[in-house]
Order: sequence, then C-alpha cells, then structure tokens
Amino acid sequence: MMQIVDFNIGRIALGVLVLIALVYAVAGALLYMGQRRLIYMPDREIEATPADIGLDFREVSFAASDGVRVAGWYLPLPDPRGTDT
Repeated sequence: MMQIVDFNIGRIALGVLVLIALVYAVAGALLYMGQRRLIYMPDREIEATPADIGLDFREVSFAASDGVRVAGWYLPLPDPRGTDT
C-alpha cells in the first residue's frame, strides 16, 4: 500500500527563509571581519617601470584641483593613427 506524505508548505518555506537569512548573516559577518584585506594599499616604492619590458614612457605629474599631486606614466603609441601630432 502506498503512503501519501502530507507536506506542510508553510513550515518548509519558513525553514528555507531561515536558512537564507542564516547564510546572509554569516556572509555579512565574514565580509565585515575581512574588510581590511579587501582594500588595496599600494606600496610607495615603485618596483618596476614600463622600461623593464621594453616600452617607451615618460613620467608625468600634475596638481589636482584639491592640491594633491598626481603622478603617472605616459606611454606614447609607436604608430599613432587618426591623431594630429
């Protein structure tokens, strides 16, 4: 004889919602505890330049509107097309 199982849909839905809330809370706690490792803090010392791999470059810098000095590298294209030089 085949037995028919009576599922309580409300109880299953509540269990699924509790499980989702628990997973969400654990993920949030892990992100909160590890947030310092998610922030990139560059070193002040430059370890390599484009010249190390054979690229021509120029060091450039300018002062931003708030007075902070911004520095970087300009790498000109070897064969620019569609530009007025």
